[in-house]
Amino acid sequence: EGQGRQGGPSFASLPRGEIPMSSTAVGSPRAKNAAALPRLRNREEPVEILQQNFEVVVELLKSSEGENTRLNDRLNLAALERAAIARTWRLSLRTMEDELATLSQRCLLLEERAAASLDVQTSMLAQARQETQHVREELLAAEAKAAAAAAAATAATASEARALEAAAAARVGMERGAEELRDARSALEAQLSAAKVEAKEQVERSAAEQRQASDAAGREELARDKMWSRLCSEMDGEIDRLLVTARTVSGCEARALAAERAADELREESRRVVGAERQRVAGMLYKEALQSHTLEEQAKQLESLNDRLAEAQQAKRERIEAVEAQKAMEEQMQALADSKSKHVQSMLALDEQLAQEQQLRVEQDQIVQTLQAALTDRATREASTSERARRAEESLEALKKSYREVRQQLGKALTSAEKARTDLRSAEAARRAIAGSHPCASVQTEWVSMILPLPTPKGMQQ
Repeated sequence: EGQGRQGGPSFASLPRGEIPMSSTAVGSPRAKNAAALPRLRNREEPVEILQQNFEVVVELLKSSEGENTRLNDRLNLAALERAAIARTWRLSLRTMEDELATLSQRCLLLEERAAASLDVQTSMLAQARQETQHVREELLAAEAKAAAAAAAATAATASEARALEAAAAARVGMERGAEELRDARSALEAQLSAAKVEAKEQVERSAAEQRQASDAAGREELARDKMWSRLCSEMDGEIDRLLVTARTVSGCEARALAAERAADELREESRRVVGAERQRVAGMLYKEALQSHTLEEQAKQLESLNDRLAEAQQAKRERIEAVEAQKAMEEQMQALADSKSKHVQSMLALDEQLAQEQQLRVEQDQIVQTLQAALTDRATREASTSERARRAEESLEALKKSYREVRQQLGKALTSAEKARTDLRSAEAARRAIAGSHPCASVQTEWVSMILPLPTPKGMQQ
């Protein structure tokens, strides 16, 4: 020991199989047993094995330190790459969130517009149905009127039949338009349900991919943990073998009294080395635990990043689907607008037909009124004519009666005139006789004609 402390040859500088001996060891009684040294040298072979194992452990520790440094470098690079990826994904997520917000607003506006257009179309359809009901009622009334006036005007019945055919065609067109609206609405609902099912399937596929990625990461972590546990178990086995070897060495030192001090120094040194190595291994294990903890945290961060990435991809897919749904909705709205324009045109045509029918009904009413006026005028004329004829017949009868009376009176007057003439003749004869008998007496014998009015008949007096 004194020689080793004063700069003499140490245990490590001696050749293998030789044991340093101090001055006290030479002068001691143990030096007398020099013949036992070859046996002791044979017993030094476990010490050499211990040294070899120690060197192997040191090389393993150095290689493990190199691997730890490489792993730390790779972890730092992975952390930097993940941080950069996280920053880029954060930016992309923000932009996607903004785009999704705008897209959701646009979708809400489109839904509101679609709902408003559907409400307007349903109200227009209800109004059209009401108008068609009114038209039907009016057509029924027109048919009744036409049936009433059919005997008076055949042309009016033909025009009404044409109007009925046009109304039936318009009714069929409106029913066909309503069926097209219902088909379009059902197709829109089917497309929306298919889009929802496809979005659900995509979400499930992304979740399955995320689960597979997380399972793969977990398997890698398990493989890494198994590798480190295997290394730790090998190191523990080596340490246990070293301890067993140390125990055998201590036994050999007990049996080899000549090499006791050297064995004690070697044991102390081996203990110090083993303690240092244990501390070093414990530090490495602690570092590995910290690294595994950081790896777990990084795995969690990676999982969160993968989740965000999956959410971003899902949002992107949803955005694409929303854009496609928006395009489909715009196409459907365009189709609805086209069908609406067609329905409006059909409604305008129906309005024109209704206006024509109303004009025809007005003309028919005018014709019926003129016919009724003509019939009433004719009836009044016939009544007045019959009344006048009756009156004329009555006046004729009265005239005939008065004529008969006048004729009778005339006959009586003629008879009276004949009688008066005969009387006059007799009076003239008597006068002449008297004048002949009395010539001085003069009598006026000239007659003056006088026009006397005839008596008016009784019927003419009224």
